[in-house]
Amino acid sequence: MLPGVGIFGTSALAKSIVIILKNCGFEIVAVWSRKVQDAADFATEMGIPFSTNKVDGLLLKPEVGFVAIVCTPHLQSPIAVKALGIGKHVFATPPAGTSQLEVLKMVKAATYYPSLLSMMCHGLRFLPTFTMMKQRIDEGYIGEPYLFEVRVHGGITMTEFGWECDVIMGGGALSTHGSYIIDVLYYLSSKKATSVNGLVKTYVKHTDSIKGVREITSDDFCSFQMELEDGITVCCILNNHCHGEFSHEITAVGSKGRLIARDLDLYGKLSGDHSAKEHVLHYETHDKDEPKFSPGDTDRVPFSKGTALTPIRCIVMNDSDLYI
Repeated sequence: MLPGVGIFGTSALAKSIVIILKNCGFEIVAVWSRKVQDAADFATEMGIPFSTNKVDGLLLKPEVGFVAIVCTPHLQSPIAVKALGIGKHVFATPPAGTSQLEVLKMVKAATYYPSLLSMMCHGLRFLPTFTMMKQRIDEGYIGEPYLFEVRVHGGITMTEFGWECDVIMGGGALSTHGSYIIDVLYYLSSKKATSVNGLVKTYVKHTDSIKGVREITSDDFCSFQMELEDGITVCCILNNHCHGEFSHEITAVGSKGRLIARDLDLYGKLSGDHSAKEHVLHYETHDKDEPKFSPGDTDRVPFSKGTALTPIRCIVMNDSDLYI
């Protein structure tokens, strides 16, 4: 029998996770938010019987055996440690926390209770695009890989002051994207980082809706370089100044050619191929067994919806490969 699920958070990602878990047979029995009204509205919309703004009020419910933490980074570590301490399975979404110390507390709690499922969903590795990319690299499609290039472009979307604006609370481009990028690069290359050099900048400190005594301290631009084992180089740019459609691209370059994971599609090009076109190796569409998020959805999956599908893939595909 599947355990009852308690959800910490009421964001769009939390809503996606509720939809996916319900479609997989889980019963969502409780939801938490810092604001009572937000929790109540979310519970009404998603058909959840219990809502609260008290952490213990959710954790101590006997029906809750599995906790999904989808709240702000500075709250994730204390909630996860407390949940594991009272015997609840824990699933959390990145960013994992605001400092290395908070993450180490989660790791210690997870190793102290090995019988409990404890995982951090760095979900890109579970998307078909990246599992296929990994398979192609292992098969030698691009030969010996020696360079990875990452480019993430988006826009500043904060309309009111919140944790995304504050670096101390875990906001920023590096916090939002950095952990899952580093995870997927390790997955693709099977190599650990040996050295890192980077730059983070906050160019926009005020907007039309965030001004006065409050200012944005989280980074809106980040560039970092890593050297992996065997001399593999990584160059990554995270840029929140490209307003419009979100763009995400990871390129793996090797001695025989390159693979490009662009949004949710996979392209390939061999060095001896002098044509202008890249070959389409994978084109992401809705799986008939996975829920569409609204009646207006087409068969095409935008990147944001594709990544929202990764939590359940983490649970059902290979939980032994997950860590917190």
